[in-house]
Amino acid sequence: MTSTGATRDLQFIKLVAIDASGEQHPTYDVGIDTTPRIRVPTGVRVKAAGILKGVLPSVTSFSLITLSSYPKNVGPGKDMELTYW
Repeated sequence: MTSTGATRDLQFIKLVAIDASGEQHPTYDVGIDTTPRIRVPTGVRVKAAGILKGVLPSVTSFSLITLSSYPKNVGPGKDMELTYW
């Protein structure tokens, strides 16, 4: 992901992936690079990853993946501008 807004601290809380049949696969095992919290500079790509357990082999793709985050220097409920690739 790339922060297109101001440089800020970011911590992911939860990842939910929804497969093609509508099943939700939540995980709290999500982080940025190798840590759950990182300072995300403007315009610099960083890797975000989550581990989904118990996904059946028949699931070949996800139709939607959401990441819940808490940017500590912005406050709960505030928007953060990110792009994903």
